[in-house]
Amino acid sequence: MDKITINQAGIMSFESATPDKINLPYGNDNLCFEAYNAFVNAANNMDAERANKVFGSSTVTTYLTLLPYRHKLLAGIKIIVQPTNGQRIEKIIPATLPLEQLRNIADRFFRLGALGLTEALRKHYTQQYQVYCETV
Repeated sequence: MDKITINQAGIMSFESATPDKINLPYGNDNLCFEAYNAFVNAANNMDAERANKVFGSSTVTTYLTLLPYRHKLLAGIKIIVQPTNGQRIEKIIPATLPLEQLRNIADRFFRLGALGLTEALRKHYTQQYQVYCETV
């Protein structure tokens, strides 16, 4: 998949799930296919039956990732598949949505205090976003 359309209703929290990046918990059933593809691509030489079994017991986590730059605002979907063998498979898909909707998501995240980030990154991303908003 080249790009994915974000559904704002899929954002489960406006608090970053990781302290080092803006990763908002995101749920979308349509991402199961993408998660499975990422798993199969990483599972070298695994037959289909075994792949289905291992994937079925894996944990799949998805995030809406925001990337505020001084002159543009980007987003993507991060998919993490963690099979029970300890392996960690990540796939990032660039997101597409109208700029107004993307700004609404970012505005809400920053208005709520950029929760979940370390203090240094909260300050950094907030400044980046403020500069972006002033130039648009």
